[in-house]
Amino acid sequence: MVWIQLPVGGAGVRHLSDVRPGWLVASGLGGAAGAALFDPISTAVSSALGVFPASAMVFIVGGMLLGIGAGQGVVLRRISWTRSLLLAEMSGTALGVVAGVAALAVFRGVAGPGTVVALVVSSGWAAFATTQWLVLRGRVTWARQWALASATGLAAGLLIAGIFTYFFGHLIGGVLGTRFGEVGVALFRAIQGVALGIVYGGITGCVSIQWGSDHPGGSDPPVEVG
Repeated sequence: MVWIQLPVGGAGVRHLSDVRPGWLVASGLGGAAGAALFDPISTAVSSALGVFPASAMVFIVGGMLLGIGAGQGVVLRRISWTRSLLLAEMSGTALGVVAGVAALAVFRGVAGPGTVVALVVSSGWAAFATTQWLVLRGRVTWARQWALASATGLAAGLLIAGIFTYFFGHLIGGVLGTRFGEVGVALFRAIQGVALGIVYGGITGCVSIQWGSDHPGGSDPPVEVG
């Protein structure tokens, strides 16, 4: 195995910082694709498993995060630590969804709606960030920074998406749902996914692009060859 410095994003891309615009675009599009894909899937899974209808939203957010991670992986496909980062994001998302659904199952009907939402979000959020730190620990030198940025990005992204939904959900979602049915609902979820993806990608990009170097001798991460 040889560690060398190579272009990381295709012809003309010489440094990791050059992928910053593509990182944001990939995060936004990945969030949109994940949301649109998982909207019908989440409803079907929730119904088939007999879990609470509210858990569908947990699955949708999970789908957004999976799409975001996949998009980021495409942009950074030639970077040595990309597989570790993808593993961290995917496993963090999976355990975050499990923790969120478990909290919903335990506390639904016991606590008030606001408390249940807070417990579901905090449980999924904590599992999401902690799992990523555990996976990346020992693989990259910036595992703690990534976990913190990932947790912050998810919280900020959900806040922005929530604000957007609060002010425009009835207007945009209602129009799309009325005119296009289930397809319209999926399109609205995709818009929410774009909002989450851009915010999450912007914050996590500060770590992966600015600090993402597991090679002490260089400013850019090396590429694994052979």
